[in-house]
Amino acid sequence: MRKLFLFALLMGFVVSVYAQSISNVRLVPSRAAYLSGENVRIYWNYSEISRTEKVKITLWREGGTQSTCLLADDVSISTASKSWRVSSTCSNPRTGVREDLLTGRVKIRVRWKRHPVWGESEYFEIRNSGITAGNTNVSQSESVVQSLGATPVVRVVFPNGGEELIRGRQYEIEWESVEGFGRPRIKIFKGNTKVKEFPPERVFPVKVGRTWKFSWIVDSDMDISREGHPDYRIRIEKGDCSGTYDESDSNFSIKTGGILVTSPSGSSPLTMSHRVLIRWRAGWSVREDEFMSIYLYNVTKNIRYPIRLGSGVRINRGVYEWIVGTFDERAHMDSFSPGSDRFKIMLEYGHHFTDVYSQEFRIIKPTIEVLSPEGETLHLGDTLTIRWRSSSNLHGRVNVELYNNCHRRSFTHFDTIGTNILRTSTTLTWRVYSPPSIWVTEMDPIPTNCRYRVVIKSAICPFITSPISEGSGGIFTLRD
Repeated sequence: MRKLFLFALLMGFVVSVYAQSISNVRLVPSRAAYLSGENVRIYWNYSEISRTEKVKITLWREGGTQSTCLLADDVSISTASKSWRVSSTCSNPRTGVREDLLTGRVKIRVRWKRHPVWGESEYFEIRNSGITAGNTNVSQSESVVQSLGATPVVRVVFPNGGEELIRGRQYEIEWESVEGFGRPRIKIFKGNTKVKEFPPERVFPVKVGRTWKFSWIVDSDMDISREGHPDYRIRIEKGDCSGTYDESDSNFSIKTGGILVTSPSGSSPLTMSHRVLIRWRAGWSVREDEFMSIYLYNVTKNIRYPIRLGSGVRINRGVYEWIVGTFDERAHMDSFSPGSDRFKIMLEYGHHFTDVYSQEFRIIKPTIEVLSPEGETLHLGDTLTIRWRSSSNLHGRVNVELYNNCHRRSFTHFDTIGTNILRTSTTLTWRVYSPPSIWVTEMDPIPTNCRYRVVIKSAICPFITSPISEGSGGIFTLRD
């Protein structure tokens, strides 16, 4: 009876052990050969084994009766995967001798540490890629991999086809590549037409695990309708233009979700004092009967606060007329510096700025030059002929103003002696404070025995002005 009990107990143990299994051991990517230096991941399935149990991972030669290498020990079985950097040699845990793995085939075994239960991968080869730490020459790696009929040199992960991206939102372009591949050239195609390119010097990716990631805001310089186009692909290309690349397996689509600024288009610079039309189109997620504000953002200086051009603009208008160089507020004017700086139009809707800007553009400032006076000495009651000239791209009328340095070392505004004068007039005759201005009284006489400067300003855009700084023209001295 006792023997029968022990036999039953033993059979129960055997049945229990065989019910517990480790299976489907595999490497990803799955191939018949791998390159030394390549990063792969070992996966496995398990059943009827506690999540707290441990496994060890070993490498076995084809036909061998003992493990050749110990790849990992005390790995939690519940992780069901382990990363592995393929090596052409390894140290035998029993003999301490380094084994050459470039001859013959090998396989991976994942074994439960407490019981003789394991699973094994298919046999595969390890080939020498010539890639070592700090070596960026991957030409040998590429030729070996391509000879295997695989594409591990670079592989697009996202967007790889079928995704729907929303314009204005930020996404991570993701890819995997062999070590030493370097910073890639990223191209985006619509059909067979390239619509966007990031050269290697602008690509600064971050590596997470085996995947490289590069942040990209689906921007406004791409031809996208409100409904969206399903014919976009992304290409990750080796930066040395060798022709090594991978593309999305199929097309993905892009559509407008928020407000899309359609102009200015960025094809030509804007000129201060000119009227331009800012146009936009509302996406599917925007209520068109609500209001928004329009801002000018300096891309070059990347200043935190943009300048407001207009507020309370109804979204369904779709257009806003702006006289370039005029603003709805005076704050943060340090961010406005026309010339070489580049700008974008951005919108504020729902108490936050949208991610969708216009295309970048430059702003040109027309010039005004005072030709006379030229350093004369004048007295109260004298006649002064003021002459000036302006560039042909100046629009609108001008004001004639006086600055002086009677009480300060620098010139400051003192008076306006002419308003809304035709730009083409180029001449103004003025009696020097005779009769005096209305505001002049005996208690507040005209300052004399100091220098004055004539300044010509655009009547609609005060940023367009003749020079005010020391050393420029338009100066006269006023004596008693």
